[in-house]
Amino acid sequence: MNKRERLLAAVSGDTVDRTPVILYRHWPGDDQRAADLAKALIAFQKQFDWDALIIAPATNYAVMDYGVQDIWDGQLNGARTIIKRPITRSLDWTELRVLEPTRGVISQQLDCVRLVKEQIKDETPIIFQLYNPLALAAKLAGPQQLIHHLRRQPERVKTGLNVITDSSLRLTAELQRLSIDGFHYVMEHADLGFMTQDEYGEFGATYDWAILGDMPPQFWLNIVELRGNAPMVGYVSGYPVQVLSWNVPEVEPDIMWGRAAFAGAIMGGLSAEAQLHMGTPHIIRDAVRRTIAETQRRRFILGTGDALRVTSALSNLRAARDAVEMRLE
Repeated sequence: MNKRERLLAAVSGDTVDRTPVILYRHWPGDDQRAADLAKALIAFQKQFDWDALIIAPATNYAVMDYGVQDIWDGQLNGARTIIKRPITRSLDWTELRVLEPTRGVISQQLDCVRLVKEQIKDETPIIFQLYNPLALAAKLAGPQQLIHHLRRQPERVKTGLNVITDSSLRLTAELQRLSIDGFHYVMEHADLGFMTQDEYGEFGATYDWAILGDMPPQFWLNIVELRGNAPMVGYVSGYPVQVLSWNVPEVEPDIMWGRAAFAGAIMGGLSAEAQLHMGTPHIIRDAVRRTIAETQRRRFILGTGDALRVTSALSNLRAARDAVEMRLE
């Protein structure tokens, strides 16, 4: 099987020749220039031969043109810390304007995609990381300020979310022209520890569906990644995407529960922190063996629910990649 065939089979529940595996990371420093990020991504793919390459730009790329300022202060997941946010009062939501993806910081990400596409000419699917509108709103205001505003001035926040969503749709249209294969759609706040399910339906899901609900067939591999300690897996299981991911095995529900609730494939099985960063190749091989046996290679993609740590041992990443080649006992 080639990579596309393997992933399509995994999504549909058909037999695969081996479990597909997709791991990704951020590239702090290199993610500030399109050419450097492209080189890092290409080398990463050539070294490990993942079944799809997730292009993960700097974590705040989609909001920098609104006036966000950030730094990388050593976070091991590669995330950049925001030091200045443009939303300080609820009225600021009504002053946001739609961003054109062919200008500013966002345009650099399109340049990176072009460079990657020029070099990755085999059958590797290319997936672009897209944060959902609520996650971008939290970057603009800060998570607690966002909650305060949406509970006190909901219509103002919705005005801002509509603008953010329009900007995201313009970006997806540009990426369609570049012939990528789908999106790694990050939902950071579909988390019962952050907001109620009803609140997420009103301020999150409405805008998710505006983006995901009418994806053209070209985007055949869309992965929703849920963050947080109490992800709303059941709630989003009806989303029109092919793959769901969260921080399994550290966060409930488990893979089998998620697979029963969701029609596509579940991506997970490894912890980016406890196993791939702090563990050993032996620990990783055992974890992969158990999960493959449990899932019987049906509707399962080996991965994590978060970015790899930038200091993860190469031997651990190699162990994860090699482990999917082993036979079931």
